[in-house]
Amino acid sequence: MLDYYKILEVPKDTSQEDIKKAFRKQALKYHPDRNQGNKESEEKFKEVNEAYETLSDESKRRRYDLGESNIGGFNFGENFNNPFSFGFDPVDIMSRFTSHFNREGRQQKENIQYVVSITIHEAFNGCEKEIEYERFVKCKQCNGQGSENLSDIKVCPECKGHGTSTASNGFFTISSRCQYCNGSGKMFITRCSLCGGSGFDKEKEKVKVKIPPGCQNNNGLKIREKGNQQEDGSFSDLIVFIKIIEDSIFSISGSNVLANIKVPLHYAIIGGKIKIPTLHGEKEHEIKPYSGDKYVFEMNGLGYPSYIGAKQYGSQYVHIIWEFPSSGIPEEIIESIKNIPVNNQTFPEYTSTSSGKDA
Repeated sequence: MLDYYKILEVPKDTSQEDIKKAFRKQALKYHPDRNQGNKESEEKFKEVNEAYETLSDESKRRRYDLGESNIGGFNFGENFNNPFSFGFDPVDIMSRFTSHFNREGRQQKENIQYVVSITIHEAFNGCEKEIEYERFVKCKQCNGQGSENLSDIKVCPECKGHGTSTASNGFFTISSRCQYCNGSGKMFITRCSLCGGSGFDKEKEKVKVKIPPGCQNNNGLKIREKGNQQEDGSFSDLIVFIKIIEDSIFSISGSNVLANIKVPLHYAIIGGKIKIPTLHGEKEHEIKPYSGDKYVFEMNGLGYPSYIGAKQYGSQYVHIIWEFPSSGIPEEIIESIKNIPVNNQTFPEYTSTSSGKDA
């Protein structure tokens, strides 16, 4: 693995500003226009660009410092003799390149993904959320060119401005991002002081997202042209993923809703009418006397929409959880409870263990 710090002649703890200065110095020194026909300078210039592309990006720099190789692109190496020895399917190779390059080979900015959290009631009824995020737009200082001086922008001599290079082994050919120019198709004598030559800068964007009723967890909503700006001036899309916050009562299972409802214990014995919360509002339900310890019932048509925007609903399944008194029950009530017959069965005498002694 190349020593990028040594190539730029900077220490490992150097700042981004010093990396930019070092790059400009080395780029001017080894630029092909100043060293025509010098293969050694051409290789040095390629290494300088590769070093800068990694060290000027904080994420790539961290990965490089941790010892990760092949950050800038694919390194075919000796495995290229076997086109299926990369560890992933060749179809996947093409899908990866398709999402990053257009037909002319220019590098593309991906769609932006954003996760918005909503309550189960907001998911059921639909809602509107304002979100704020960062996206790439063309640098205003260099107008997306990568350099303030257009005369300092040259066509990459390696890929001839296409942004891609190809490697072939008989019938099998793969295009990858040009290592010489990092896929831009351009070489710079001096880079823009704001964007570092990328031609893009980050800006904050606010968008109001209309979430339709009936969304499920992890559903994605596509908002067109609210993503990153491309080289041709167009914008990619913003994909908003829905995360439904866990609720203390309700949970969703397809078009059905599961509800755990706490009810005072005496209803298990004497029964009575209670109000059951649903996503459609409170509904009355009558508990029959002596309902038993496992009390589950179905409320037809009071569940979740069958699909986004649907007016057909599944069921709500209610699980009654009997709530026991915490303390303070009068002694006479306790004695009365003891005398309640239990299915005409005879039980052995039990002695209270409140004194701490075994019965």
